This record gives sequence, C-alpha cells and structure tokens, in this order.
Amino acid sequence: MDLTQSLEIATCTDPGMVRSHNEDSIAADAANGLVVLADGMGGYNAGEVASGMATTVIVTEMRQILSGAKPYQVDTKTKEEIAPKIVREQVLKANTSIYQAAQTQPQYAGMGTTLVVCLFYDNRMLVAHLGDSRLYMTRDGKFKQVTRDHSLLQEQIDSGIITAEQAKKAAHKNLVTKALGGNLKLAAEQLVQMANDNGGRDNVSVILVRVLREYPGTKGMMGKVFGWLK
Repeated sequence: MDLTQSLEIATCTDPGMVRSHNEDSIAADAANGLVVLADGMGGYNAGEVASGMATTVIVTEMRQILSGAKPYQVDTKTKEEIAPKIVREQVLKANTSIYQAAQTQPQYAGMGTTLVVCLFYDNRMLVAHLGDSRLYMTRDGKFKQVTRDHSLLQEQIDSGIITAEQAKKAAHKNLVTKALGGNLKLAAEQLVQMANDNGGRDNVSVILVRVLREYPGTKGMMGKVFGWLK
C-alpha cells in the first residue's frame, strides 16, 4: 500500500550555530511509511559517515523488503507480524556495516551513531531507537516524549543518583550507552569521562572484555596433564 496520500513528511537538517559540520543524517520513504534519523559520533568526518551509512542501509534494505511483503503480514512460524523482525534485522545490518568500516579503515575507528526508526503501517507506528536521539509525539498542542534515552545521564536519573533538574546542568549529556557501531575503546573512554565528571577523586582505570566466540577447553588435555602430574 502506497502511503504517500496518507502521510505528509517534511525533513530539515542544519549544523546549528556551534558545529562546523553536520553529523546528522535523515531519510524518508513516504510510500513505505518509513523515516530514519541518525546522529553520528566520531572524530573528523567519521560521525557523518556512520549516520549516513545507517540511514542508507536501513532505507535501502527496507524498501527492497517492503516491495514484496507487507509489514502487517504474519510469520507462519512465530505467528507474529513480520514488521518488528524486519526492522530489527536491518538495524543489525546497519550496525555490522558501520562496525566493519570502523575496524578496517583507521580514519573511521570508533565511529558510531544514534538512531530513530519509525515505520507507519495499518494505522500504527513501529519505533526502534538507540542512543539519545528522541522521538516526540504532538497531540492537542502537547508534546510527549515517546522514546527513553539510552544514556548514562538517563541511567543516573532512573537510579535516583541525580534529579531531572540536575541533569539539565550535567557535563556528560552526550555519553550514550547504546549506539550503532560503538566499540569497546569508545565505551571505555565514556566510562572514564563519567568518573571524572563525578569528581575523579582517584585514578580511573577501565578494562572491558567482549566475548566474541566460545572458547572451550580441549577435551582430554586435562587428563593428560593430571596423568603427568601423578
């Protein structure tokens, strides 16, 4: 179903008054009821590369999938609508693309991006998001925040460490806990920054370990060792 007659979509992006360049990327596909917004992170132009990759991959892949399937169709195996699955899969695909680019090209090391994806179908809206880019809904002249930030600041508010009012003056507003393509080095740096923002009263050291695959012991090896010890 072509939604161009049902949805009016307007887009606009600007670097603002402080930044010298724009690391945001936005895309819209009115026919398929899809909008994507990404706010890149990383040195030089890496942030805008990451956000651009995210919007391009997700919109391109979703457009191809939706040309042959309807989001409200039910998966015969799970008995659930396919929309959440296909959105999740394309977000993961974008994450893989960004991560691999960051690993293979030194100038893009550590790049990542926040993400907001909205898919309109069957009089509903499916939302996927990562990081601190927000989705708001306006109705009857009132704004309501739909998403909840994936950020250290939000976690501090949720845990009662700081109040929402104190959060407005916090120094680490841009430290997100979830993002596309984020790597361990970036996460470690953010944790150190958080500690310093909270006083840094001692040396700060962080070690993060990601388990990439299983690492079982070789069967029979221990038996040989113990046999030798006897």
